Amino acid sequence: MRFRSVRRLVTAALVVAGVCVATVPSFALGGQRAKTAQAPVQITFWSWVPNIQNQVNQFNASHPDIQVNYVNAGQGEAEYQKLTTALQAGSGAPDVVQIEYQYIPQYVQLKGLANIAKDIPANTGKQFVGWVWKQVSPNKKTVWAIPQDSGPLGMLYRTDIFKQNGLAVPKTWAQFATEAISFHKANPSDYLADFPINDGGALFGMIWQTGATPFTVKGTTVTINLTSPPIMKWANFWGNLIGAGDIAAQPDFETAWYTALTNGTYASMTPAAAWAPVFLEGVAKSTSGSWGAALTPQWSAKGAPINGNWGGSTSAVTAQSKDPKQAAEFADWLNTNSQSTSEFANTQSLYPTLKSLANSPSYADQQIPFYGGQEVNKLFAKASTEVNTKFVFSPFQSEVYTVLQDELGKASLGQETFAQAMKNTQAQIVTYAKQQGFTVKT
Repeated sequence: MRFRSVRRLVTAALVVAGVCVATVPSFALGGQRAKTAQAPVQITFWSWVPNIQNQVNQFNASHPDIQVNYVNAGQGEAEYQKLTTALQAGSGAPDVVQIEYQYIPQYVQLKGLANIAKDIPANTGKQFVGWVWKQVSPNKKTVWAIPQDSGPLGMLYRTDIFKQNGLAVPKTWAQFATEAISFHKANPSDYLADFPINDGGALFGMIWQTGATPFTVKGTTVTINLTSPPIMKWANFWGNLIGAGDIAAQPDFETAWYTALTNGTYASMTPAAAWAPVFLEGVAKSTSGSWGAALTPQWSAKGAPINGNWGGSTSAVTAQSKDPKQAAEFADWLNTNSQSTSEFANTQSLYPTLKSLANSPSYADQQIPFYGGQEVNKLFAKASTEVNTKFVFSPFQSEVYTVLQDELGKASLGQETFAQAMKNTQAQIVTYAKQQGFTVKT
């Protein structure tokens, strides 16, 4: 599911509770309960996906020995706060829980997730897009979750506005900047795009697309590099455009932002994740037929293309589950069964992570009227193959989002440069990581 800006999330809950990430005690994995033929195993499942009860009903009907009880414990932050509290207390956590990719490392550090590598079919990982599987499985012996959906980046743009202004779909960010400047000069009230200054998920998707590796994690040793040349190039690029007034820097997913996408104030949604095409159809219905989709502009015109990701969730088995094998069976079925995953993609509008579904003619070849009949799903399937596979999130990603949003917010107001914002973010995150007991390398 799409990530929305949040404030501290899991980390905040831990700090409020007085828990240090590096010293949190292990939560008992628990043993298998004794089973009887008359008593099916009861599994509790937390998720905020709309209408996911449909998939739960399908599983229950086909698995009489395992019955799943679905609970909507809240979306994003609301669920994470409840989950963290339950894990800290040692009871109350579900067997299976929806977790976005960026928060898996935090729960791994909390010892709150079960390693389900031995509880799922050996070929499970091969069914998923490679970079997605790496987000949940750092090595062959470890699987922390089963992927559900993702958000490889692309660009959605107004074909009519581009045509009227003689704009070409940019292949590189340099071309994007040139067109952003010329478009705003000719249309002083309009912008080629908005830089989502408040959205840590979007910002990190863009950083991901630079090819940078801001974090490497080995146990409680973390290397932090938020000021590498690719990241500083990214910061200066957007800082220059925003500072000159050629690109907007307003919060996304607010009324003014929706209006700007609809009335042409923003000629594109850049960045746009693979879930965005359906989302945009819902908020800008009056512009149907006037949009197109394109691959993300590249930082270099040479070499293999590099992409990033914004959003997406997984199904993880918690360390408190007394029935981890059955819980893993459900998590695997939910995200690999053809009927379940087809419903995710075509009814619940989640972008698929299964290679077979993302590339199937019935899905990839859909010609979408809102985008002038373009095969948008096929374009994002290609975008997904270009996602940087070396990227990993930190074990304190919610704190990273908070600091980054605060610092870039100051920069957008001219209180500091974008380059200084990244230096400040680096310094604050290094300090924070050390305070939480991590060994930090820079």
